[in-house]
Amino acid sequence: MKGEFSQRGSRRATEPDIPVVVYINNDKIYIEFTRAVDAFNLSIDGDLEVTGGVAQLGQVFVFSLEGYEAGEHLLEVLNPLGGSVYGEFTTE
Repeated sequence: MKGEFSQRGSRRATEPDIPVVVYINNDKIYIEFTRAVDAFNLSIDGDLEVTGGVAQLGQVFVFSLEGYEAGEHLLEVLNPLGGSVYGEFTTE
């Protein structure tokens, strides 16, 4: 994942704030939060999967990838302050 998710306003940390770990197993994508997040939206290829979400440390969101065509897809996690982290993944 790339980007800056910070919910701390305009202060920039010395290292990027990326509060998620993403992994794929078979036909599911897992998004695990590595810290609590007050508010976020999550989208795959621009389609919102979670709106106004709140996550606790260690919380995992799981989505089926069965309906996605083979190829590259974009995952984005955004916060209300304009921060976002994103990454691409491939389905076969």
